[in-house]
Amino acid sequence: MPDKFALSRRSTLALMAGSAFAAAALPGTASVAQSAVLTHRINLAGRQRMLTQRISRAVFFAALEADRTKHLEMLKRAHSLFDRTLKGLRSGDTNLELEAETHQQTLEALTAVDAIWAAFDLTVKDILARGNIEDQEIESIARLNPTLLDLSNKVVTTLTHQKGQTADDLGKTVALNVAARQRMLTQKMAKEVALLVIGFEPDESHKALQGTRDIFDASHQALLNGLPSIQLPPPSPAVRAKLAEADGMWDAYRSTINRVIETGIASTYDLSSISVQADVLLAKMNEAVLEF
Repeated sequence: MPDKFALSRRSTLALMAGSAFAAAALPGTASVAQSAVLTHRINLAGRQRMLTQRISRAVFFAALEADRTKHLEMLKRAHSLFDRTLKGLRSGDTNLELEAETHQQTLEALTAVDAIWAAFDLTVKDILARGNIEDQEIESIARLNPTLLDLSNKVVTTLTHQKGQTADDLGKTVALNVAARQRMLTQKMAKEVALLVIGFEPDESHKALQGTRDIFDASHQALLNGLPSIQLPPPSPAVRAKLAEADGMWDAYRSTINRVIETGIASTYDLSSISVQADVLLAKMNEAVLEF
């Protein structure tokens, strides 16, 4: 299963410098107010990337009977939030502080997400209605998930292209996108561990898990220290404080992920640890994103 997010450490920098960060080539500068509105939209669109992985992780963990009740409730909430935000990004939602989208390229990107979400949505609703997961539903979610993630990422890309292109604003946009993507990667690793245990394309799942770990680790260091080659500035004191708090959480999570990678298996204890560690790190990375 091709997965453009599962890359070697060397490829990480190319990914970090790509798509969304090509905005530097675009002319024009958004007003301060417009920039703040777009920052909020980028944050919510970036959260959609995370929710694609959280929904899938919830399905697979529940199928494995790993904290089943927790993951079925997680599935219900993540599914509802993704669906509402997708509609809000297009048509507006006062509670989400979203106005209707008018930018044609972004509307087209949202339409592409709508198409794949329709099938994803039906499968998840069937699971929630029954409270159990059938083998063909695992297969369907596993195969649809990478496309839904890819198309959700393209929405983020179109939004970053709308933001102002002064050097300072570009640096903030790059940092916001990388930090927001970290939220997604916490859930993607959990999802890939579950797929490995389920036995879905084990070689590909194993490689994907390694790549996701490496991207998270490289991105964490880049966020902490800045990376001039992709115009990623050093963090503000507030963001640095959150990233420093995340260090210990990532060390614990990485240790569990490394054990799974090295052995090729995940014990019940590993799954339970990942269930907690992924969510603790997600919460802290979300706190960091909200400091932008």
